[in-house]
Parts: sequence; structure tokens; C-alpha cells
Amino acid sequence: MLDLDNCDRPFLYCIPDELLIRSCSTASKSLVCFKSLKALSLKSVGVSNGAIELLLDNCPLLEQLTVHRLVKISKLEICGSSLMLKDVEIYNCHSLESIKVSLPRLTALTLSHVKGLLLENVSMLVNVSVWSHDDNISMENLFDALSCCISQLETLKLDLFNPDCSRREKDELCTLPQMPKLKKLVVKYIARGDESLVRLAALLMLSPYLEEFVFKFNWFELPREDRGVKDAVTIPYHHLKVFKSFVAIMVVLMMLN
Repeated sequence: MLDLDNCDRPFLYCIPDELLIRSCSTASKSLVCFKSLKALSLKSVGVSNGAIELLLDNCPLLEQLTVHRLVKISKLEICGSSLMLKDVEIYNCHSLESIKVSLPRLTALTLSHVKGLLLENVSMLVNVSVWSHDDNISMENLFDALSCCISQLETLKLDLFNPDCSRREKDELCTLPQMPKLKKLVVKYIARGDESLVRLAALLMLSPYLEEFVFKFNWFELPREDRGVKDAVTIPYHHLKVFKSFVAIMVVLMMLN
């Protein structure tokens, strides 16, 4: 495993050029080739567009890739029928505008946002984690981004921050595709005030064969006198074996004029 972690350094570390020139399939023996590397982690390093792709070309047996807080990069393509990658994590790369993933052996994918995401040739992808603390993930956009693999997912982990479910989205939830193979659903739900849990109910209804459900609920509560349950949804689950719930409530005091 190779771990380049620059998170605690005051200066920006950039990947050396000798790692980004050519692949180890070339005749030159002076170029760096990680022919036996199985796991690569890049955190808070400087790379330019195309650098990750060239680096992967030097790692023919790489199975796990983690990129965290990469700077100076707006486009990332992790593609190749010969790549051995099975587990990919891409998170906190705020400058990224587009991500393309095409990996026939990929089984697990972790993302911090789905904007600009394109998935292709991921027939073995069964575990997906999506979390975002920067924007409000629309369920429609999420399912669109995962459309090529949504029906094959076995595990789905979502971190939904400050949701604001509009009337339009409530109507769209009814048209989302089912997840017939989903066995485990993990949802961390951070709400403020009076947000509805209708999106959560929709996810449950789309997963008829769910066996494990983990619900982590962080609630920033605003003072009010008429709080109560409205429009409760009843969802029978005959396959559910494990249910875990974690609730944290933070009371926000507000000064009113």
C-alpha cells in the first residue's frame, strides 16, 4: 500500500513528474512502476487533470484507490477494461466538475457528491456510499447518476444533509425505480427544524427485500409547541432482520424580537 497524506502539512505537496510520464509497459526501465501495488491513497495533494489516469497506468494490479481533497483538478476519469480496481473512494474534491468511472471489476464506490458523475461498465458494482455536506442531494439526481447499477445494488449508504423536500420532489419519488437486490440500507439524516422524512419513506418502499436498516438521525431542533407526527407511513417488511437507530437532537435557542 502507498499512502500519500498531506492533510496536516502547511504546504501543498505535488506528485513528482516521474510518476506521471508513462506506464510500466514501456521499454524504459528508469521510469517508476508500481507493478505490485494493490492499494493507493492520495490525500490533500496537488495534481493536474490527467495525472491520476497516468498514475493508474503505472499500477497494473491496483485494487483499491482513495482520493481525498485533491486540488487543482476539475476532471477525473477512472476507466479501463484492464484495470483491476475493485474499491474506489472519491470525496472532498471540491474542484471536481466531472467524474467518469468505467471499471468492469468495481464492486464498491464511495462518493461525496454525484454532480457530473457518469458510470459505465460497472456490472459488478453492488456497494455504493454517497454523502454530501455541501449541497442538498435530490433523490431524482441521485438515482439518475446511479441508473446503470441501481437495480443490482446490495448495499446503499447515504448521508443526507439539511434536506428540503419540495412538493415537486415528493411527486417524483413515486416514479423512482425499485432496488430489488438491496439487502442493507444505511442512512445518516441531518435535519433542521421541520423537514419531512418523506424521502426516507420512499427509499424504504423502493427496497422490498431489505434485510438490514441502519438509521442515524441528527436533528437540529427549533423550538415549537405543536411538534408531532403527521401523515405517518406504514411499510410492511417481511424480510427485515436487523434494525438499528441512532438519534441525536441538538436544541437551537433563538432570540426572537
